[in-house]
Formats: sequence, C-alpha cells, structure tokens
Amino acid sequence: MLKNKSKILNVFFMKDLTKLIEKYNNIDKDIVQKLEDLVAKVDDNEIKETLMNDLDATLVLVDELGEEVEDDVIKLYFFIKNHIKEINIIEAKAIYEEITFRGYSKLDDIIMYSKLKDLREYVSDEIGEILSSSYHIDRLFDKDTIIDYFLESTSIEEIAREIIDNYDEYEEVLDIEPEIMFESKYGQTYYYAYVNN
Repeated sequence: MLKNKSKILNVFFMKDLTKLIEKYNNIDKDIVQKLEDLVAKVDDNEIKETLMNDLDATLVLVDELGEEVEDDVIKLYFFIKNHIKEINIIEAKAIYEEITFRGYSKLDDIIMYSKLKDLREYVSDEIGEILSSSYHIDRLFDKDTIIDYFLESTSIEEIAREIIDNYDEYEEVLDIEPEIMFESKYGQTYYYAYVNN
C-alpha cells in the first residue's frame, strides 16, 4: 500500500482510509442525487473540475442550492467567487435575477450586465453626476460640441436625454472597460466592468 514500510504509518493510513470510506458511505442518497445532478448539469469544464476537486465545498453548495438552479447562476457564482469576492449561491442567484429583470446588477464598484442597452436605467441614475463633473465633461465632449451646446442654448436635461438615448456610447459615458464574465449555453454573453464614478 505505502512505499514506506513503517507498520505505524500503515495503521494511520488504514484508519484514515476507513474514515474516508465511512464518510462517503454515509452521504444521504438524496444528497448524492443532487450532487450528481449538479455536476451533470454544469457544461463548463473548469467549473466542473472545481466542483470535483472539493467534495465538502460542493456539498455545501448543493445544500445552499436546495432547489433547481440554472447553469448561468452557477457560472456567475464561480466567476464572482473566483475573481471578485467571496459570495454564496443565494447572493449569486439574486444578482442573476437582478440582471435578468433590471438589466444590470451592481456589486461594490462593479457593474454586471448582459446587454449594453440594459444599462439605460443606470446611466439615467448617474447622468446628473456625470454632467456635473468637469472631468467627465472634458472626457465626453470636445470644445466645439460644448460651444455648439452653448450657442444653441441646449439645456443639461436635453444633453442628458441625448446621452441616455444613445446606448451605443454607454461604455464611454460611464468610463468603463467591460470584460466577459461568461457566456450562457444559449449564447448570451455576460459582462462586468469596474465603475469609475
């Protein structure tokens, strides 16, 4: 069994092995089924490998899941946990639902979304602060544009409305550099970006 011929080490090894076998044999059948369902459901090989590397952590995840959870929630969970901060699956599910229904979710100084045009509400909420900042005005408008706005008596509200209606420029307006979090099995790409406000 062991390369080392020590009888004492073999005794310790056998006791540890017995405990390990008992641990696996004592897992409830329902938990085993949920565990198998979870691992079978995940199509991302990196996430599957993470699940398979730590039984205890995966059992905690299975326990937290309780009910059926979408593959995208699991992907989001692992992305946030591995790249942003420690999070539980319930928080990941809430973030995913917020992205689905609101179009985006904000976690600390990070914004997560699936489509740029879904940031309209966020841009609307932030536009007043953006247009009151000399840094942002200098970054967004050249001098000729500012002079044109002045000569045409364009109000701040009109400028804000123009910016809000042009979702193709939200990245520039928010001064963000989005990166891909993951792609769903349906081809929907999810992004995240650090907000520099």
